[in-house]
Amino acid sequence: MIEPLLQAERLLLVGLLDQAEALYERTAAADPRNAMAVMGLARVAVARGDDSAAYGFASRALEIDPKNAAAVGLEARLRELLGAGAVPTGGPPDPTPIPPATPTRRGLLRRVLGR
Repeated sequence: MIEPLLQAERLLLVGLLDQAEALYERTAAADPRNAMAVMGLARVAVARGDDSAAYGFASRALEIDPKNAAAVGLEARLRELLGAGAVPTGGPPDPTPIPPATPTRRGLLRRVLGR
């Protein structure tokens, strides 16, 4: 099962989204519990600018593997981008608002460079 995922990863990296998506879909269909394939679909959706679909895939990957660090990070980031309480998969809205980024927060690059 790893070879199709590696090939899909290469395709995604060079921007061949349709081909990468097809491989991720086949892998997920053959093994519905494959969180890596589902996360691949999420990354394809991000590359296409479809944050709502990416959120759905990331959430599905978390259902499969709640400790998947990539899924945790992507789901949290997309929740932030989509807005506080946004749950585009049809679930109940999260009543906890997400605090907006403040201008006093410094980016990672600035922290590393000490600026």
